[in-house]
Amino acid sequence: MPRQVSKKAGKGSRGGKAPAARQSKPHVISLRVGDREKHLLEQLSRRRAKNLSAVVRELLEEWLTFSPGRG
Repeated sequence: MPRQVSKKAGKGSRGGKAPAARQSKPHVISLRVGDREKHLLEQLSRRRAKNLSAVVRELLEEWLTFSPGRG
């Protein structure tokens, strides 16, 4: 009779799902914003269903791409 191997659910286990692939982002940028800006970023975050870091990355990329005199 074949031996059954039990799968232990360790720390970080997602119920058998493979971990999501992530892009490496080795650089950290610190940003200070006021209450109004934070509120607007949180609204965008909810609308886009993304975390604040992802929203800020997208906005920065758009600004760098579409600002006159850049790139």
